[in-house]
Amino acid sequence: MTVAEGPQFEAAKALLERRLVPRALQYLVHTGEADRNVLSACGITEHTVRGLLAQQQVPIGQIVEEAMLACLADAELGTDEDPWEYVDPRMREEKNPLLAHVRSAVVQCTAAACPGE
Repeated sequence: MTVAEGPQFEAAKALLERRLVPRALQYLVHTGEADRNVLSACGITEHTVRGLLAQQQVPIGQIVEEAMLACLADAELGTDEDPWEYVDPRMREEKNPLLAHVRSAVVQCTAAACPGE
């Protein structure tokens, strides 16, 4: 069994699927690309963004898995390594594989919910 087939890989993937959308949203606020007050006024939350990503059929699980596999390949890990260590939490936020999708969703949500913004 390879690392990508093991229970640690699947557990890390599930955790990343839950965490990467809110982390991308936090990163956009931190960098000033999204204004926390505007998001709040427009009712844009992690759930709003997830809903739009689902409507757009963004394959979050597939994107996360591909990012993890790329990290594993780059690190040339042995089968006893923990892929989570290489993907998160030390992953640099600008390398979040969902960042571009979340950025686009925030722009769309803001335009729809707060047309004057």
